[in-house]
Amino acid sequence: MQSGKTPAQQLAQTIKEANSILVISGAGISVASGIAPFRKDPNAIWEKDITERGTFRYFIENPADSWAWYHQRFAKLVGKQANPAHYAIKDLEDYCVTHDKTFTLVTQNVDGLHNQAGSQNLIEIHGQAAYSRCSKVNCAHGAPQGLIPNHKLDFTTFLKTQKKSDLPHCKLCNSIIRPHVLWFDERYDEHNSYQFDAAYNAFENADLMIAIGTSFSVGITEIALMLAEQRKTLFWGVDLSKDPEILLSHWLLGPCEKTLPKVINALKSKSI
Repeated sequence: MQSGKTPAQQLAQTIKEANSILVISGAGISVASGIAPFRKDPNAIWEKDITERGTFRYFIENPADSWAWYHQRFAKLVGKQANPAHYAIKDLEDYCVTHDKTFTLVTQNVDGLHNQAGSQNLIEIHGQAAYSRCSKVNCAHGAPQGLIPNHKLDFTTFLKTQKKSDLPHCKLCNSIIRPHVLWFDERYDEHNSYQFDAAYNAFENADLMIAIGTSFSVGITEIALMLAEQRKTLFWGVDLSKDPEILLSHWLLGPCEKTLPKVINALKSKSI
């Protein structure tokens, strides 16, 4: 790497030299917004409940408890604001657009903060907390393309009673409404809004990948690592610490809400 340069400056130089940039973000990017990470934290909600509740199987068996759990989780997203890391990624996208570079952002997060920050070429690969859908496949309100904004659903009675009979039902087929999230026993191609084909194409064509705040413990990050290794793609990790089991090209260490703005400042500098 370039001698005498900080890691942020080195990453900025790599971005300048790249043509197609793929950013993949995980829960770590939203920690500074007050949202607990799913993993790498003793209080992470996924550590406690995911193997039991984070599946379609569990939803079918116990939709009331499944929805109660998700409402508890989603309630913690209310009022949360995008932080400097989200805005730095938007600035990176703007830089790529003005310099004729391809840019794609694939986020594992369902919190909507990248949208709030203004990211445009955004793939929300694990769904969106702000939407639900019919649990019946091929219903117009269900997979593979149906979506219902949560503000059009009434959970008032259910939140008081926690009864299955009080959950919202589809107005077309009367099936129970489900969260619009990718569960652990589901596939990336089950709903069009996950945009899996677009994400895979971006991974294949990237000459620089940047992973931000992710534990590399889900399918989409495994795919990214596999394709990067096959194609010898430069792969940077941006996180609090290195993961010794993940062999990336380079690391930018520290809170991403502090390190990413430094990368953007270096991009704008004429000194690199």
